[in-house]
Amino acid sequence: MLSTIAIVILAAIGGLVVYISSPAFEEQVRRFIVREIERRTGTMVTLNRFDLDLWHQRFRLEDLTLRGLEPDNEAPLAHFERIDIGLNYRTLLQKR
Repeated sequence: MLSTIAIVILAAIGGLVVYISSPAFEEQVRRFIVREIERRTGTMVTLNRFDLDLWHQRFRLEDLTLRGLEPDNEAPLAHFERIDIGLNYRTLLQKR
């Protein structure tokens, strides 16, 4: 009985790791990031790429552009070639 529970838990953890490492998950997170930046800033946002690296505790946004009211033929409000963000798992688990 206990070994069956352990196998089920390990399989669930393994499945979660595989899903989080998948391109489908990264695309879902990329769309969420774009939606949240647009909602919070009121700008039009394009994000070319989102990478999540759980082993090195970081994620990266590449080719992030924010457009305000400027015409399309003018420079955007902001453009970032790359933004690297570090994660600390212990901080994520702390109560605040």
